[in-house]
Amino acid sequence: MVKEHKDFQLLFCTNSKCISKILSTLIDIYKTALYSYNTLLKSYGLYLKPLHIVVKKNLYNTKVYHYYGRYWYKVIYRNGKLKWVYVGKNKPSPELPDPPANPLLVIKITSSEEKDKSCIYIDKLYKTKDILKYVEEAIATSNCVKFEKW
Repeated sequence: MVKEHKDFQLLFCTNSKCISKILSTLIDIYKTALYSYNTLLKSYGLYLKPLHIVVKKNLYNTKVYHYYGRYWYKVIYRNGKLKWVYVGKNKPSPELPDPPANPLLVIKITSSEEKDKSCIYIDKLYKTKDILKYVEEAIATSNCVKFEKW
């Protein structure tokens, strides 16, 4: 039995071992979309960093955070050298084309009550064709079988 979530719609369920393959593939597909987007941004002298990794250490453990498509930079060339200037988290100008939708912000992965099964949900407010396209491509590329209902 699959639990329903108020703000999320079930997309599909699959074997738990496939979830990491699907997620990894989804990240690769999204990063490729960001690279293409950055090609468009060259004429504006801007760059949307595809991946930013932050490592936080304390006495007891280390946590690693991955941020995809979150930070904007201005690209400046001085004396033949490249310089990156942080601009912020928000799109710096409304005239810029919109960046690709980030599927990692709107999906939720949960374990099913059944052994070795996990389900992927999507936030109902952000269910767009772009997000669904990323997820479908990730499933097809990862060679995993999806189950709509148990």
